[in-house]
Amino acid sequence: MFKFLTSRTDDPGFPNSVVLTNKSSHWLVLDDQGRRIPPKSHAAMDAPSVAASSQISEHVEAGLRVVS
Repeated sequence: MFKFLTSRTDDPGFPNSVVLTNKSSHWLVLDDQGRRIPPKSHAAMDAPSVAASSQISEHVEAGLRVVS
């Protein structure tokens, strides 16, 4: 599951959600399915999708994204 959020504290409305914050001023690719997150925004994904995405871990390590 995937959902854009208006703020980091919004309720995603589905279980096992992980909130992603894009700290970058650029769009970032989330996964191989082509999902992207806009600059300076928040989205929620289910935990298995986050775990399966190599792009998310690369962006966290680079300091471009925060996962909570």
